[in-house]
Amino acid sequence: FCYVTSVVRKALKQPLEADDAFDIPLDSEITRLVQLFDEVFQPKGKTEQQLGTWRLMFKAMKHIFARRYWGAIAGMGLQALVTTFMPLVLRAFIEWFADDSKPFWVGCMLGGILVVVSFIANALLMNHAILTLYVIGMDVRSLVNAVVYRKATRLSQKARSQTNTGQILTIMSSDSERLPQAILGLGTLCVAPFSVLIGFGLLAWVMGWVALVAILFMLATLPVPMKIG
Repeated sequence: FCYVTSVVRKALKQPLEADDAFDIPLDSEITRLVQLFDEVFQPKGKTEQQLGTWRLMFKAMKHIFARRYWGAIAGMGLQALVTTFMPLVLRAFIEWFADDSKPFWVGCMLGGILVVVSFIANALLMNHAILTLYVIGMDVRSLVNAVVYRKATRLSQKARSQTNTGQILTIMSSDSERLPQAILGLGTLCVAPFSVLIGFGLLAWVMGWVALVAILFMLATLPVPMKIG
């Protein structure tokens, strides 16, 4: 977050003005988000059953956020893949350290791989993916608030009698507040099976059939935390 340093320094010397704020990225401008949403979300002519399945809403969100979302998921998947294979590099480094007959440049190469790849995987890929997912979550929250507010101003007299102000405020405050964390959790949920399967494969490759016993035991005890929780 070094890009805010100049703003913080200026705020220490004088009050900030509107011109000191950063320009909103084009992908996060609320007018553009609502425009893209209206291009896809066309409830007219749809039955209540079609609207109740959330298929139309999902299609609109996919149209707006799919490219950024899957880009972030790809970054998280690549980070998980690199992190899974890092113990093999560490194992090779330990073997080099214990064997005096191996050349010095091999240890330097392995150590450099550990440092550089760990930095790229954790500091760049993972942080960028988390930031992208959180920005997507905030964009979804802004879009939901804008659409709900627009709908609230266009309600008919009959619809207003069936909807109170508390319901609208709940959607725009506490309900929409959960959206950024839900987007983050959904991203982790997409990557987790991929990472677990690779980890199981490497464990079985390194330890042999003994690892299969551990894997089966873990799968057998998997429902226990769910029952306890």
